[in-house]
Amino acid sequence: LSSLKTLRLGSCNLSDKLVPENLGSLPCLEVLDLQGNNFLNLQTDFASLSSLQILKLDSCSKLQSIFNLPKRLKSFYASNCTMLERTPDLSECSVLQSLHLTNCFSLVETPGLDKLKTVGVIHMEMCNRISATYRERIMQGWAVCANGGIFIPGSSLPNWVSFKNETHLISFVVPETLNPDPVGFTLWTPYVSQKDNEMSGYSPKITVKNQTKRRVWSRNPATDQIRMYREKHIWQGHFSNVDLVLETGDQVEVSVDFGDQVTILETGLTLTYREETSDKYISTIGYEVIPDEQLAPPEEKVDDEPITEASQSRPRRKKRMGFEKLMSVCCLRSKNEKDEEKDARMEFVTR
Repeated sequence: LSSLKTLRLGSCNLSDKLVPENLGSLPCLEVLDLQGNNFLNLQTDFASLSSLQILKLDSCSKLQSIFNLPKRLKSFYASNCTMLERTPDLSECSVLQSLHLTNCFSLVETPGLDKLKTVGVIHMEMCNRISATYRERIMQGWAVCANGGIFIPGSSLPNWVSFKNETHLISFVVPETLNPDPVGFTLWTPYVSQKDNEMSGYSPKITVKNQTKRRVWSRNPATDQIRMYREKHIWQGHFSNVDLVLETGDQVEVSVDFGDQVTILETGLTLTYREETSDKYISTIGYEVIPDEQLAPPEEKVDDEPITEASQSRPRRKKRMGFEKLMSVCCLRSKNEKDEEKDARMEFVTR
């Protein structure tokens, strides 16, 4: 098992005690699928999986807590975990690229999310217990490295937004500032739909027209379609000036298109500039300034050095099964309960 790359235990009716206790003995494991199981409080030391890049816990509807996460994790899926109140500290997941927490109705906090520099896509639709103050902390502290964006409940634009318009389109002139080094701009769009919890079938499209230079630039900023809700949500995305090449005095028009089934309620935009003198996040009329350390590179490399995680605060483990016994239990259960658990599956993939 030392060469195992992918482990799929989705919908196997597993409980906390049935998670293999020797997961740390899988040094090559990159994908772990545990979605659709009956976990309550996962005390599994995921941080011991030094190569794990994708962790799937979607639709574990009874899950209330998770002990920790791997530092090399790139994608974390925990959508439809309706009892989950908070995630583990995310600040140590320094290469995290996507976070999926849609329909986590009990979620109140995602510690460390505002400190990450690499996250390109954050899905937090219908996480309605998150306070307005904490939501603004996430949006203001989000260190952008891509233009996928944040999807989060809300209807009003943050108070630091510079340019606003109550349509899907916004026009502005790049103002003259003391800082000549623009990074790009951040875009906000509150939206709503007549559909509820359905995919739109249409990927969002952002179009930027530099009327001064007569250039048109467009991008589909999301990695997938919009999930539509009758409740209002906000999408926030960032666009780099490496692509846009905006300069002082440019007349610019930005339009947002989420498809026919989604109504754009408002559009807001703030220009971003590289910080020169202060190590704090500064917001002023017409633009905002962000420090160098919050400007993440397009792709973050991971050190080859082994990563270890201290777990002194971890509660004492109950005795759990090893892989061999887990396999026999799952196989026996599958045989005896074939009619009731047609969807149960366990797949081991090795390279």
